[in-house]
Amino acid sequence: MNPQIHSLTHSGMSVAFYWVNEPSAYCEDHRNAALKALLQAADGEDNRLANPYQRAFARAAFMARLEELSHGLLKPYEEVKALSRPTCPLFEVRWQHIRVRVRKDSGQFTHAEIPIRMIFAEPVELSNAALGLHAHEKLVFENDEAQTRSRQNAEIDHAAAIYEGGKTNWWGLNLYL
Repeated sequence: MNPQIHSLTHSGMSVAFYWVNEPSAYCEDHRNAALKALLQAADGEDNRLANPYQRAFARAAFMARLEELSHGLLKPYEEVKALSRPTCPLFEVRWQHIRVRVRKDSGQFTHAEIPIRMIFAEPVELSNAALGLHAHEKLVFENDEAQTRSRQNAEIDHAAAIYEGGKTNWWGLNLYL
């Protein structure tokens, strides 16, 4: 894997942010589409229960990182990472400790911290921009690194398919470039 991150999102330059298949021309709508996908990823499993306080903290964490992305202020490796696996150049924005409320099989409630990822690309066709493709929870299988990697690779492959499939229609964006 190439240790260099060639992403605009840590360059200190402003970066336009778009979410795939969001037809709006307004930046706020693209951030809101990404936020919706990130919150759905955090909601995850059926045994998670909505907690308005944790959801508000998750929302704030997602929005803050999206804002940093737009200003090119993400920290390499900790907050943004190049993905070497796909044939297209993809990156991931990382959130490590999103708190969620989980119902155990016993019926009791507990809290957990989960890692959330947003995979994006920087298509040359969009100039100085990041294109959000897919948000997901990074599932970590204890004592099974191969299964963890396999699951992560499936998420990356999914994002790569979205990227490749969207080229012909400009990823569903309604932009006047």
